[in-house]
Amino acid sequence: MSADIYFNWKQKLINTNYKRIQLRSCTDINDDLEKDIDRTFPSNAWFTEDRKNKIKNILLHYVIMNKGVSYCQGMCFIMFTLYHVFHVSDYAEIETLYCFHKLIEPIRPIYPLNQNDTKPIVFLDNLCKVILLKIHKKNILFAERLSELNIVQYFVISGLPALFANWYKLSDVIILWDRLIDSSAERTYDNIVDFLVDYFLSMKDIMNMEMTDILTLLSKQRELKLYK
Repeated sequence: MSADIYFNWKQKLINTNYKRIQLRSCTDINDDLEKDIDRTFPSNAWFTEDRKNKIKNILLHYVIMNKGVSYCQGMCFIMFTLYHVFHVSDYAEIETLYCFHKLIEPIRPIYPLNQNDTKPIVFLDNLCKVILLKIHKKNILFAERLSELNIVQYFVISGLPALFANWYKLSDVIILWDRLIDSSAERTYDNIVDFLVDYFLSMKDIMNMEMTDILTLLSKQRELKLYK
Protein backbone atom coordinates (compact mmCIF):
# COMPACT_ATOMS: atom_id res chain seq x y z
CA MET A 1 0.00 0.00 0.00
CA SER A 2 1.29 3.43 -0.92
CA ALA A 3 2.17 5.76 1.94
CA ASP A 4 0.27 8.47 0.05
CA ILE A 5 -3.03 6.79 0.97
CA TYR A 6 -2.69 7.64 4.65
CA PHE A 7 -0.40 10.64 4.24
CA ASN A 8 -3.11 13.20 4.98
CA TRP A 9 -4.40 11.84 8.27
CA LYS A 10 -0.95 10.78 9.38
CA GLN A 11 0.32 14.33 9.01
CA LYS A 12 -2.70 15.70 10.87
CA LEU A 13 -1.97 13.48 13.86
CA ILE A 14 1.78 13.72 14.10
CA ASN A 15 3.41 16.59 15.97
CA THR A 16 7.05 17.48 16.50
CA ASN A 17 6.43 18.86 19.99
CA TYR A 18 6.91 15.65 21.93
CA LYS A 19 10.00 13.87 23.18
CA ARG A 20 11.17 11.09 20.89
CA ILE A 21 12.27 8.24 23.13
CA GLN A 22 12.26 4.47 23.03
CA LEU A 23 9.56 2.89 25.20
CA ARG A 24 10.80 0.53 27.87
CA SER A 25 9.42 -2.98 28.05
CA CYS A 26 6.35 -3.09 30.29
CA THR A 27 5.72 -6.18 32.41
CA ASP A 28 2.20 -5.27 33.56
CA ILE A 29 -0.65 -7.64 32.73
CA ASN A 30 -4.13 -6.68 31.57
CA ASP A 31 -6.45 -9.66 31.08
CA ASP A 32 -8.87 -7.90 28.73
CA LEU A 33 -6.01 -6.68 26.57
CA GLU A 34 -4.49 -10.15 26.43
CA LYS A 35 -7.79 -11.55 25.12
CA ASP A 36 -8.23 -8.85 22.47
CA ILE A 37 -4.72 -8.92 21.01
CA ASP A 38 -5.30 -12.14 19.06
CA ARG A 39 -8.85 -11.12 18.08
CA THR A 40 -7.70 -7.95 16.32
CA PHE A 41 -7.30 -8.26 12.54
CA PRO A 42 -6.93 -12.04 13.10
CA SER A 43 -6.55 -12.89 9.40
CA ASN A 44 -3.92 -10.23 8.71
CA ALA A 45 -0.53 -11.98 8.56
CA TRP A 46 1.34 -8.67 8.84
CA PHE A 47 0.67 -8.66 12.57
CA THR A 48 3.27 -11.19 13.67
CA GLU A 49 3.76 -12.17 17.31
CA ASP A 50 6.69 -9.76 17.56
CA ARG A 51 4.59 -6.85 16.27
CA LYS A 52 1.67 -7.84 18.48
CA ASN A 53 3.98 -7.76 21.50
CA LYS A 54 5.17 -4.27 20.56
CA ILE A 55 1.58 -3.09 20.18
CA LYS A 56 0.67 -4.65 23.51
CA ASN A 57 3.59 -2.84 25.12
CA ILE A 58 2.35 0.49 23.75
CA LEU A 59 -1.15 -0.16 25.06
CA LEU A 60 0.19 -1.10 28.49
CA HIS A 61 2.09 2.19 28.59
CA TYR A 62 -1.16 3.95 27.76
CA VAL A 63 -2.90 2.15 30.64
CA ILE A 64 -0.10 3.15 33.03
CA MET A 65 -0.31 6.78 31.92
CA ASN A 66 -4.13 6.86 32.14
CA LYS A 67 -5.09 5.08 35.33
CA GLY A 68 -8.61 6.49 35.23
CA VAL A 69 -9.41 5.04 31.82
CA SER A 70 -7.47 1.79 31.66
CA TYR A 71 -7.93 -0.46 28.63
CA CYS A 72 -11.30 -0.63 26.85
CA GLN A 73 -12.48 -2.85 24.02
CA GLY A 74 -11.95 -1.26 20.64
CA MET A 75 -8.62 0.31 21.54
CA CYS A 76 -6.68 -2.61 20.07
CA PHE A 77 -8.08 -1.97 16.59
CA ILE A 78 -7.04 1.69 16.77
CA MET A 79 -3.58 0.87 18.08
CA PHE A 80 -2.99 -1.90 15.52
CA THR A 81 -3.86 0.48 12.68
CA LEU A 82 -1.65 3.27 14.02
CA TYR A 83 1.32 0.97 14.54
CA HIS A 84 0.96 -0.40 11.02
CA VAL A 85 1.24 3.15 9.68
CA PHE A 86 4.07 4.32 11.93
CA HIS A 87 6.14 1.13 12.15
CA VAL A 88 8.72 2.36 9.62
CA SER A 89 9.77 5.19 11.95
CA ASP A 90 12.79 4.90 14.24
CA TYR A 91 10.44 5.97 17.02
CA ALA A 92 7.41 3.96 15.94
CA GLU A 93 6.24 3.07 19.44
CA ILE A 94 6.33 6.57 20.95
CA GLU A 95 4.77 8.07 17.81
CA THR A 96 2.01 5.47 17.91
CA LEU A 97 1.40 6.17 21.60
CA TYR A 98 1.32 9.93 21.07
CA CYS A 99 -1.07 9.69 18.11
CA PHE A 100 -3.28 7.24 19.98
CA HIS A 101 -3.76 9.81 22.76
CA LYS A 102 -4.61 12.44 20.19
CA LEU A 103 -6.87 10.24 18.07
CA ILE A 104 -9.16 9.05 20.85
CA GLU A 105 -9.71 12.57 22.20
CA PRO A 106 -12.96 13.12 20.23
CA ILE A 107 -14.32 9.68 21.18
CA ARG A 108 -12.91 9.57 24.70
CA PRO A 109 -16.38 9.94 26.33
CA ILE A 110 -17.47 6.59 24.87
CA TYR A 111 -15.01 4.76 27.14
CA PRO A 112 -16.31 4.20 30.69
CA LEU A 113 -14.05 5.10 33.62
CA ASN A 114 -15.58 2.26 35.65
CA GLN A 115 -18.67 0.06 35.75
CA ASN A 116 -20.67 2.82 37.44
CA ASP A 117 -19.75 5.53 34.93
CA THR A 118 -22.92 6.77 33.19
CA LYS A 119 -21.25 9.47 31.06
CA PRO A 120 -20.74 7.13 28.05
CA ILE A 121 -24.52 6.53 28.00
CA VAL A 122 -25.19 10.26 27.96
CA PHE A 123 -22.56 10.78 25.25
CA LEU A 124 -24.04 7.96 23.15
CA ASP A 125 -27.57 9.28 23.56
CA ASN A 126 -26.58 12.79 22.51
CA LEU A 127 -24.57 11.52 19.55
CA CYS A 128 -27.48 9.42 18.31
CA LYS A 129 -29.81 12.43 18.56
CA VAL A 130 -27.42 14.48 16.41
CA ILE A 131 -27.20 11.69 13.83
CA LEU A 132 -30.98 11.29 13.65
CA LEU A 133 -31.47 15.04 13.35
CA LYS A 134 -29.10 15.22 10.39
CA ILE A 135 -30.77 12.21 8.75
CA HIS A 136 -34.17 13.81 9.36
CA LYS A 137 -33.09 16.82 7.29
CA LYS A 138 -32.36 14.52 4.34
CA ASN A 139 -34.97 11.80 4.69
CA ILE A 140 -37.79 12.31 7.19
CA LEU A 141 -39.40 8.89 6.81
CA PHE A 142 -36.12 7.06 7.18
CA ALA A 143 -35.20 9.06 10.28
CA GLU A 144 -38.56 8.22 11.81
CA ARG A 145 -38.06 4.53 11.03
CA LEU A 146 -34.59 4.52 12.61
CA SER A 147 -35.99 6.26 15.67
CA GLU A 148 -38.83 3.75 15.88
CA LEU A 149 -36.42 0.81 15.70
CA ASN A 150 -34.03 2.51 18.14
CA ILE A 151 -31.07 0.87 16.43
CA VAL A 152 -28.68 3.75 15.80
CA GLN A 153 -27.13 3.27 19.22
CA TYR A 154 -26.31 -0.38 18.52
CA PHE A 155 -24.33 0.44 15.39
CA VAL A 156 -22.58 3.38 17.02
CA ILE A 157 -21.49 1.42 20.10
CA SER A 158 -20.37 -1.41 17.82
CA GLY A 159 -17.99 0.72 15.76
CA LEU A 160 -17.12 3.97 17.50
CA PRO A 161 -14.86 2.61 20.30
CA ALA A 162 -12.64 1.14 17.57
CA LEU A 163 -13.10 4.14 15.27
CA PHE A 164 -14.73 1.61 12.90
CA ALA A 165 -11.47 -0.31 12.42
CA ASN A 166 -13.35 -3.43 13.54
CA TRP A 167 -15.82 -3.06 10.66
CA TYR A 168 -13.48 -3.26 7.68
CA LYS A 169 -10.20 -4.74 6.53
CA LEU A 170 -7.07 -2.80 7.44
CA SER A 171 -6.46 -1.23 4.03
CA ASP A 172 -10.03 0.11 3.98
CA VAL A 173 -9.71 1.47 7.52
CA ILE A 174 -6.63 3.46 6.53
CA ILE A 175 -8.56 5.04 3.66
CA LEU A 176 -11.64 5.66 5.80
CA TRP A 177 -9.57 7.45 8.44
CA ASP A 178 -8.47 9.95 5.82
CA ARG A 179 -12.09 11.08 5.77
CA LEU A 180 -12.51 11.03 9.56
CA ILE A 181 -9.31 12.41 11.04
CA ASP A 182 -8.62 16.11 11.15
CA SER A 183 -6.12 18.26 13.01
CA SER A 184 -8.62 19.16 15.76
CA ALA A 185 -10.78 16.90 17.91
CA GLU A 186 -13.83 19.02 17.12
CA ARG A 187 -13.50 18.59 13.35
CA THR A 188 -12.77 14.89 13.74
CA TYR A 189 -15.95 14.51 15.80
CA ASP A 190 -17.95 16.33 13.10
CA ASN A 191 -16.44 14.05 10.44
CA ILE A 192 -17.42 10.99 12.46
CA VAL A 193 -21.00 12.24 12.71
CA ASP A 194 -21.15 12.92 8.95
CA PHE A 195 -19.75 9.46 8.21
CA LEU A 196 -22.39 7.80 10.38
CA VAL A 197 -25.14 9.84 8.75
CA ASP A 198 -23.98 8.76 5.28
CA TYR A 199 -23.56 5.19 6.53
CA PHE A 200 -27.17 4.97 7.66
CA LEU A 201 -28.49 6.71 4.56
CA SER A 202 -26.78 4.01 2.49
CA MET A 203 -28.76 1.35 4.39
CA LYS A 204 -32.29 2.32 3.42
CA ASP A 205 -33.22 -1.37 3.17
CA ILE A 206 -33.58 -1.19 6.95
CA MET A 207 -36.93 0.47 6.29
CA ASN A 208 -38.41 -2.94 5.48
CA MET A 209 -36.38 -5.13 7.83
CA GLU A 210 -37.34 -6.72 11.11
CA MET A 211 -35.25 -6.10 14.21
CA THR A 212 -33.81 -9.62 14.20
CA ASP A 213 -32.59 -9.17 10.62
CA ILE A 214 -31.02 -5.83 11.47
CA LEU A 215 -29.13 -7.34 14.40
CA THR A 216 -27.92 -10.11 12.08
CA LEU A 217 -26.67 -7.44 9.70
CA LEU A 218 -24.82 -5.77 12.57
CA SER A 219 -23.19 -9.05 13.57
CA LYS A 220 -21.85 -9.41 10.02
CA GLN A 221 -20.50 -5.86 9.89
CA ARG A 222 -16.88 -7.02 9.98
CA GLU A 223 -17.45 -9.00 6.78
CA LEU A 224 -18.43 -5.91 4.81
CA LYS A 225 -16.10 -4.12 2.42
CA LEU A 226 -15.87 -0.36 2.48
CA TYR A 227 -14.51 -0.16 -1.06
CA LYS A 228 -15.43 -2.69 -3.71
